[in-house]
Amino acid sequence: MRMRIVENTPARLVLRDRTLWISIICFAAGAAPMAFFSGVVAIWRLLGGAALFFIFGLLTLRASDVIFDKVARTCDISRFDVLRRKRVHLGFSDIVDVRVERERMETDRRAALCRLSLVTDAAVLPLTAGYSPGPERFDAMRNAILGALLPHAASPADVDPVDALVQQGRTIDAVAVLREREGLDMSAAVARVKEMQKERGFET
Repeated sequence: MRMRIVENTPARLVLRDRTLWISIICFAAGAAPMAFFSGVVAIWRLLGGAALFFIFGLLTLRASDVIFDKVARTCDISRFDVLRRKRVHLGFSDIVDVRVERERMETDRRAALCRLSLVTDAAVLPLTAGYSPGPERFDAMRNAILGALLPHAASPADVDPVDALVQQGRTIDAVAVLREREGLDMSAAVARVKEMQKERGFET
């Protein structure tokens, strides 16, 4: 299950991410052969393969719950990553931005993997350990979070992925996204990105 909105009411907004089903499949694959073979020799032969399934199951055992309490104006983040649990409690006033971080897929440079992060004065707090596809879904979740943080503000404008990449200093990815979106050649896209960097004071 990829990160998604599971509740959005006047009282609270809840985001959830689960990879438990992957771990369950791995644990079942490791345990199933053991149930059909008997004898010490047969079991020892299976232990190596079963151990690999169990290890992979543990490595993919991840869960995230993010609860925005609109009444108390607090945010509680609970992340479980590889047998380690992390909890963070924030006030809405502590959150200065909500960021959609983007990574290009190695197998398809045109596709983007994303994850949500909360930005405070002290740190950037990723809400999940990994990235997953669906830029539109992540932009919608960002807008829902901003709606919870700023209930009386105007609806936020969609985040420009090129601008976000420029602000993160990822020039190559910004050029690639701009070329794909607007059909520009390499030189035109590079010139546009350099102009954006100059406007934002990020020119190198």
